[in-house]
Amino acid sequence: MMTLAVLVLVALVFQADPAVVADHLRQADLMVLVSVVALYLLNALTKVIRWYVLLSRKGEKLPFGKVALYFLIGLAINNATPGRVSGEPVRAYLVKTGTDYPMGRGMASIFLEKTIDTIVTLVFAVVGIVLLIGVLNKEASDDLLMSAGIVALFMVGLIVFIAFPSIPRRMAAWFFGTLRRRGDSEKAEMWESKIDGFLGTFEQGTREIAQNPYQTAAATGLTAVIWFNEALRLWLVFVALGFDPGPSFELMMIATSLASFAALLIPLGAGSSTAIAAICTLAGIDGSLSTTTGLVFVMTSIWISIPLGAAAMAISGVKAGDVLGSGTNEETET
Repeated sequence: MMTLAVLVLVALVFQADPAVVADHLRQADLMVLVSVVALYLLNALTKVIRWYVLLSRKGEKLPFGKVALYFLIGLAINNATPGRVSGEPVRAYLVKTGTDYPMGRGMASIFLEKTIDTIVTLVFAVVGIVLLIGVLNKEASDDLLMSAGIVALFMVGLIVFIAFPSIPRRMAAWFFGTLRRRGDSEKAEMWESKIDGFLGTFEQGTREIAQNPYQTAAATGLTAVIWFNEALRLWLVFVALGFDPGPSFELMMIATSLASFAALLIPLGAGSSTAIAAICTLAGIDGSLSTTTGLVFVMTSIWISIPLGAAAMAISGVKAGDVLGSGTNEETET
């Protein structure tokens, strides 16, 4: 998948013409791009605060610095791997080993974070499309609405699957029953106990957070700020590349929202940059400028997150082996 990501990025540049992309980059306003990077760092801090809020429990205060470092490590892994989910169990595992926080509840906080993210981004996308219906041609509007609808159906199905632990419990029971019938009863009992314990703390943690209106309201508000910031950053990249006075903000809302889902398919920002280029070109913006903007957008965000994650690993003392083997030898029911 990493090779595919590189090939997609190279194909994007050649499709837009390398000389034209280079010309756009040479004319870029560096001061505006510095503000784009600053806004990304601010967004990363906002995401840390949001996770910290969701992790908070009555009578228990986690060290904010550790939470921030673990978040940055997980974020870097997400952005460097397909699906953008590999980093989630890593940060839940790290917060467990680093602070003795229950891993199941840590995963519950991440699940609710992703659920709120999905809802807010879909709302941003739909609102943006509705506001642009009178501006975009019918074909473009239909294509964008269909894209948002497909994403919504997929994410709703995923959320329902995870939100009701009885579903994965039944699947686990079937799997371990099969293991027992094959004579692996000892291994089946060991892993069934671990998974049941994990699902128990996950279910309890999800319920606790969901029933706390202050946590969910704060997390939702912070998520809205995060995605407004993303749209603003994309708008500023267009401005930095000479698109004056800048594209419509509604289009930026649509592009960043749908690009976040495209990033699930191809890592290293290749999915995001491709989606941004396609959506903005579909809306009538020059293809080479849209492609260059998509590339610069991921250079000033996703690409920055990887060295940030490496720095967080160095500061926290977490080793690559610990991250790759996250929790495989640990108990998950605590």
